[in-house]
Amino acid sequence: MERFGNTGLVLGEPTLRPEYAWSGDLGIGFKKQIDNVSIDLEADTFVLRAEDLITFASIGAFGRIKALNVGRAWSYGAEAKATVRVKNVWNGKLSFLGSYTWLGTKSNLACSGTSTTCEDAPLPGRPEHDMSLAVGYEKGIFRIRTAGDLVAAMTVDLSGLIRVPT
Repeated sequence: MERFGNTGLVLGEPTLRPEYAWSGDLGIGFKKQIDNVSIDLEADTFVLRAEDLITFASIGAFGRIKALNVGRAWSYGAEAKATVRVKNVWNGKLSFLGSYTWLGTKSNLACSGTSTTCEDAPLPGRPEHDMSLAVGYEKGIFRIRTAGDLVAAMTVDLSGLIRVPT
């Protein structure tokens, strides 16, 4: 689809090159059980360096999407996650989950339609902040869960100037 598109939203780009990357991550975890309460904590950091990264960008006034090679790109960040489970709540188990990810990106892609270079422009469609919260309850085969996700500081254009409202 990236190379030849479809008949609607995605524009084809037959000159796409394959992407390749190296990545690394380092993390730590902690678990603790106190009576009916279990606590799981995790934190990690990560980095990815890609060459000829393929990304999707919105092109033109009609919001059509096109796959493009970015050139050299970096993604780096950190994330944290906490889970608390409480047993014997109304004869079941109550759980709380929270997570946060900070993501930094930069690329050396050329601005579409201009002669300038967008040095260190953020990659489109990748939020700088992502926070999730969830609450759930289980009893036997019955399970119910509600969750929310907040995403902020995301750009949609190749130059990194158009931000998605939050």
